[in-house]
Amino acid sequence: MNKLPFSIFFPIVFLFIFAFSLPAFAKDEEKALRMKRDQCGQGNFTFQIAALKDNVPFSWITKRRDKDGEIRNQLHGLDFEFVMKLIEGTSIKRIRIIAVDSQEELHSLVLAEKADIAVGTAYVNNKSLSKGFLYPSYMGNPIVAVFAKGKGRVITDINQLRDMKIVSLKRDNVDELFKYTLPTGSSLSTVPDTKTLFQDLLSGKADVALIGLYTATADSNKYKIKEDLYFSQTPLRYPRFFLLMTQSRNCSVYLDEFKEKAKALSQDQAFLGEMLAKVYKELAEANQDEPKLEIPLYVPPKEAEPEAEPKDNQVTNPEK
Repeated sequence: MNKLPFSIFFPIVFLFIFAFSLPAFAKDEEKALRMKRDQCGQGNFTFQIAALKDNVPFSWITKRRDKDGEIRNQLHGLDFEFVMKLIEGTSIKRIRIIAVDSQEELHSLVLAEKADIAVGTAYVNNKSLSKGFLYPSYMGNPIVAVFAKGKGRVITDINQLRDMKIVSLKRDNVDELFKYTLPTGSSLSTVPDTKTLFQDLLSGKADVALIGLYTATADSNKYKIKEDLYFSQTPLRYPRFFLLMTQSRNCSVYLDEFKEKAKALSQDQAFLGEMLAKVYKELAEANQDEPKLEIPLYVPPKEAEPEAEPKDNQVTNPEK
């Protein structure tokens, strides 16, 4: 029997060993993934959710004292309800809420891998983040025109707000959404909260508010002023919110599963309707003792009087 040359024998042996080691590699990888799933949301591997502090009705934060006496953030709103449905049936039990003030902070927490998932974030074209976005968008907040009652009219195009004083929420980034399309003669001011926005609108300081419909509905109910407002229902813009997950923490093993779940849930109109009704009911109960919003008297600034024309031969700026 002829012996195989060494140059042929060695590769055959290598391929033989490699072929038999593949199942072992696969089993080790499967075991590692299974372990990460089991650890996610358990023990020291808390599932970290980053959310905006004050973005009613999508997210808002309250404080609660745990059984161990520690005070923790508690998340409420549509974002929270959606994520809770998303993690239903998984190993995730231990959850921590990270409250932030801006979209930029949400993105930073994901990039720094200090949060497993960020809710209520707008899409950004960033290669470091793009793979973590869960498509399609799970929620939107259509920007509509809101007027004081008696002054309202249907607005279907931004150009219908020509020569008007417009007020919006700073967090809605309306100035960016309409940067190149604000009509001639209009002015846009931003305010930090809906209380100030409604006061400006109802006092006459502003002619119209551009605000997310769900936000306007929730907080006009809170301040008992919904009957004092006129809502033009046609969306002028439709900002969308996405879920954003980290890539390397233990809970990132759920990324593909969450993508499929989020896609199904975002298209389930019955679920979304029930979620919206549940959150509005919670807000109504939380705000039932809120007094009706006080509207301050607005006194328009006096227009500067034109300078008097100098009389003939009158010296207006004599040299000393």
